[in-house]
Amino acid sequence: MNKILFKSISILAIVGTVLTACQEEEIVQNAKERIIPLDSLKITRSLSKKAYKSKYSEVYFMTGEDDTPFNKYKTIKIRDIKGDLCQEWFVEDLHEDWFKPYSYQPGDEKGTLHGYYYHWEGTLSDAQSDWNELVYSDTELEIPAKGFHIPNESDFYKLGAIVGESSAIFRALQLEYDGIHFSGFNDWNNLLAAIWINPIDTIWSQGTDPNQVDGCGIFAAWHNNDPHYGDKMVGHYTNSKTLQCNVRLVRNLTKKQW
Repeated sequence: MNKILFKSISILAIVGTVLTACQEEEIVQNAKERIIPLDSLKITRSLSKKAYKSKYSEVYFMTGEDDTPFNKYKTIKIRDIKGDLCQEWFVEDLHEDWFKPYSYQPGDEKGTLHGYYYHWEGTLSDAQSDWNELVYSDTELEIPAKGFHIPNESDFYKLGAIVGESSAIFRALQLEYDGIHFSGFNDWNNLLAAIWINPIDTIWSQGTDPNQVDGCGIFAAWHNNDPHYGDKMVGHYTNSKTLQCNVRLVRNLTKKQW
């Protein structure tokens, strides 16, 4: 399959709802998506009046290198007016080589422009308990910035409740349409923004998203000027272990921490 054809079908082809198994290097032809219903929160306030507060901060990610012991990441602390819902999100894509394998866009070997694109299975799926040892609040790497994790669906619900609708999440997190990496194709494009979702979530009675294909990831996507999806956040399921997406981290805060 040539790259031009792949670009024309990749978004509809690689996603699925309930698929039977991960299929290496295979594209699913009759896949479907699931819109994550953040707008069902029925927020009635006018979005023309900013009803939440935000401010920028920063954290330091330990690299394990002597000459460059940390990478600094810009974050945004965001909360509702009363401070009942508070979060802190990375507003940069993760670009750390702790988690292999990964890919990067040509000319962006350090990932500082577009981040690294990571596999889920065997890479991020094995890193869920490590973040407290890697993210710090100070350059001496002595004060852990505890609680950061790959966002689950509940985190997006909370952010949707803060900013008012799912389309506002794209702007709040300063995402960009910089594509994905899939099956050996460098599909860098301006058709969508995509970040991984952790399938472990408190909203599922069994703790894991029942629509996840065993061993494969789930990603949140915002499609660029797409007549079908509009500007809503869409949850996509894949049955391919070769899919690579960007990563943003989030943590929940108390009002005092904000």
